[in-house]
Amino acid sequence: ALLMACLFQALREKSARIRYEIASLSLFAVFLMALSTFIILYDSVEQHSLEAILTGEFTLLINISGEGGFLQETIQQSLDYFNQYLPLIVSVWLLGAAFFSLRLLGGLAYVQHLKYNNNELLPAFWQKQMDRLSAKLRLKKRVDLLESNLVSVPMVIGFFKPAILIPIGAINALNEKEVEAILAHELAHILRNDYFLNILFSIIEVLFYYHPAVWWISANLRLERENCCDDIA
Repeated sequence: ALLMACLFQALREKSARIRYEIASLSLFAVFLMALSTFIILYDSVEQHSLEAILTGEFTLLINISGEGGFLQETIQQSLDYFNQYLPLIVSVWLLGAAFFSLRLLGGLAYVQHLKYNNNELLPAFWQKQMDRLSAKLRLKKRVDLLESNLVSVPMVIGFFKPAILIPIGAINALNEKEVEAILAHELAHILRNDYFLNILFSIIEVLFYYHPAVWWISANLRLERENCCDDIA
């Protein structure tokens, strides 16, 4: 996250696509570093207790920090705390991960409900307009344009068979150019495969739900994703 913050500052005049790619790589890096740590330490866990491994890791930090001093005392206190409450810490993480996993699955189920309920195809004129925009973007997927009374903002649903949902009545309140701008933005999400990537990013967020750095990375990722689609539109 710190490295990403420095890159964002250095590249603040660059395109949103570059910042989005940096944020995406940062979030994946968090997952890959945790996974690699798990793999490296897995064999050690079979031979030694996790408490012994933690003690070794913290001892290394104490040696690096030098003799005495506030840092060494803080590291030792942290070691004692983790050794004492490790089962509780793991249990709390499992409960949190289970809760956010259920929330993610519930959200995906509700999205599918939106796709197949309380909606109808918009007039052929707007489907033709969207097909024209799709051709400009060289988008090969067939996209359905639906009007729904269950959504309050335009959204894309689905990866293999995507659909764009428009709030009921929204078309009548906008002029043709405004509708085209909205459609172009939503088609850009489909072109970039954002629906699928968002699921992957959400899984990483579930695993690291407790970490403020991941929250910050994810917030910037979502912001730059929208900026990317605006640029394409």
